[in-house]
Amino acid sequence: MRLTPIQEHAITNAEQLLAQGRFEEADRASLQVLAREPANVDALLVHAVACMSLRRLDEAERAAQTALAANPRNLSVRYLIANVALLAGREAQALERLSQAFAEEYGTANRSGPWDAARLAVDAVARETPAVLEARRGVLQAFGGLLARSQPEPEPAALDALVASPLLGLSVGEFGGRFALATRVLGFGLTAEPAWNRRIVEGILLPWMRRAFARDRFDIALVIEHAIYQGYVKQTESEAHFRDCFALWKDGMREAGARFAAGLPPVRPRERGALPGVGFFVHNVTNLAHVQTLLETLEGHASLPEPRMEPFLFFHAGQPEAIERFRAAGVRIEPLTLPGRQPDLLASLARMRSRIAEEGIGTLTWISAALALPFAFGMRLAPRQVWWAMKYHALDLPEIDGRVTGGGPSEITKMIHGREWSVVPVAAAHWFAPELSAEAARVRASLGAAGVVYGSFGREEKLSDPAFLDAIVAILRDLPGALFLWTGRVQLPEIQRRFEEAGVAARTRFIGWVDTRLYAQVIDVFLDSFPFPCGFTLYEAMGAGKPVVLFAGPASANTGINALVEPLLRADRNSSEPARTAHEIFRPDVKTDLYLRRSDAAGYVEVAVQLGRDPVFRKRAGDASRAFVERLMADRAGAARILASHLLGRDETH
Repeated sequence: MRLTPIQEHAITNAEQLLAQGRFEEADRASLQVLAREPANVDALLVHAVACMSLRRLDEAERAAQTALAANPRNLSVRYLIANVALLAGREAQALERLSQAFAEEYGTANRSGPWDAARLAVDAVARETPAVLEARRGVLQAFGGLLARSQPEPEPAALDALVASPLLGLSVGEFGGRFALATRVLGFGLTAEPAWNRRIVEGILLPWMRRAFARDRFDIALVIEHAIYQGYVKQTESEAHFRDCFALWKDGMREAGARFAAGLPPVRPRERGALPGVGFFVHNVTNLAHVQTLLETLEGHASLPEPRMEPFLFFHAGQPEAIERFRAAGVRIEPLTLPGRQPDLLASLARMRSRIAEEGIGTLTWISAALALPFAFGMRLAPRQVWWAMKYHALDLPEIDGRVTGGGPSEITKMIHGREWSVVPVAAAHWFAPELSAEAARVRASLGAAGVVYGSFGREEKLSDPAFLDAIVAILRDLPGALFLWTGRVQLPEIQRRFEEAGVAARTRFIGWVDTRLYAQVIDVFLDSFPFPCGFTLYEAMGAGKPVVLFAGPASANTGINALVEPLLRADRNSSEPARTAHEIFRPDVKTDLYLRRSDAAGYVEVAVQLGRDPVFRKRAGDASRAFVERLMADRAGAARILASHLLGRDETH
């Protein structure tokens, strides 16, 4: 039956009301049309969407099924039916229906399994217009989430077809955004289960990377590495995971870097005067700990009566205020992305290679984050290439000529994973910020805490270990008035869910990405994360006079505060001035130990609870924390002399 102009107007009005979020009114308008034309697909869609939005899911599904019967080729109806199933918690059914919708939309209705649907969707991501992709983005991402949660077994033919995706034929400018969406279609990312991410990495992303290597598409290979690093490597904070991940592609990256460099114009390093040039590379100049460690050390270098080197800072991007601090410390600033240009990692590395030669820089020091390091060092950017690792150490490359790490003030070298590492003491001028004390008092009062306030400040993935969260729960259960503050760029659902399931969520606060020197003064006790420990944030808490509870394990053996304190306490107290000082601070007599490091979760919880119950013990341990950073972690000039000695291969310690 043909609709009258009045009915057509009613449908248009219903659609407008729906777009405005006026669901009840939209539903009434659609029902007016359906009273005269029960099979009108447009009206049924409005009715179904309105009911779905109002959580009347049974009505929504009946309307959608009626619309599908009237027009089996209507893809909007198919996607709507899948969405209703998803909202109703029928995830397997939702995945099946989305798979069928993709098969219908992309022309292979004879196959509709989830892996084949994933292949169809990824192919669509590679070829559809930006407008179409934007319209489908929500559906594609929903499919990926369902795929990751259901974890179906791979279909070999579909997996092979995925590896042969036309994505890799795109220009790098077009590839980046489409590749990011393709990974979402595959359900890959920080919020997915690690086992699923590993399946996607090994089954799809690494084969894509190898195809890129084979085609000399180094730009695409680096984009893929970045995605794997952000979505999978960073997901698990452990040295073993880091090692195992990089082992999958480091050799391919090294060889690719060498091939890329061979195709660049030759460079001829210029001769320098008496003052050697030393380059330092960071991906992004921020307030993160590894950048701040470098900055504090170079500020220490600027305070020396005579400079040991001319430092250059290479970077892709950065915060202006942080960059200015480097500049004020006499560092030559070398941005690798030119003004007005889009970031291009390959071009940046080629530019760094040229600038190193033009300035006669003999040593390049790569700061901590190993992303792109195998490719860059494979290029042989400088005559001497040094990795200053402030976190993980399990990356062995023939092109690494020197290794630097943090340690105590009396160490010169240490053995890690069978290799010798040069040690630079960790030092900063201002671990404590007294100018923030008034604000800290206001924040503390706003918490309304009845008891002791504990805190752990670090990236959310570092704080998400189940054993660590169980320890937090145990502490809060033992101290009913206690409160726990935790940080992160995002509030990871698994952390919040663990607290809710344990019944302690009301006494936890996610505080986001905050000024940690401020919150160091808000809390009473710092709980170091485990198995992987915190760094700068813990030192800031110590500087604020707060006790820190530490966990002893393989992951904390060569990083964090243990790398600084343990060698001093293990040595004879009279073996050196730093050792004597450390013993005086933490073990002033045979009955006292204020270095609160425990080797099991039960001991960790026990000492944390003791600190909560005993204010005298809490103050003594906090005073020891402050004394250590003030007396043994403040000599930036000394750290700079030692760094120069390691980088230049000469005695610069005096």
